[in-house]
Amino acid sequence: MMAALYGLGLANIFIRSSMGVLAPELAMDLALPPEMLGAIASAFFLSYALMQIPTGLMLDRFGPRIIMSGLFLLTVVGTLLFALSPSGTAMLIARILMGIGCAGVFPGAFLGIARFYPPARFTPLGATLNS
Repeated sequence: MMAALYGLGLANIFIRSSMGVLAPELAMDLALPPEMLGAIASAFFLSYALMQIPTGLMLDRFGPRIIMSGLFLLTVVGTLLFALSPSGTAMLIARILMGIGCAGVFPGAFLGIARFYPPARFTPLGATLNS
């Protein structure tokens, strides 16, 4: 289980930081103005932040396995839509989906560690996940 959580955490970090690398190429390929690039980058973080409390409530109510699976699927759909986006607006929508999907990764991972591992292992597993 920890390997899956580490993989989700790594994917989350990659998705969060990817716009810094992609922005120059997107600007050239799709002739996106700086305002649109900023909106695309911000859309992820805004949806990520707004979904923290709702995903936390869903994780507590339904458990990390079900919710994290659904959120991961949403992240994959958003990532595929982003890769296939023909316009800035489509990329914006895709980044919103990615932000919603990634919102529960770290809270869900820590909840999974707390539920499925003995308390003595919470700190080392959580520290490893967060590093």
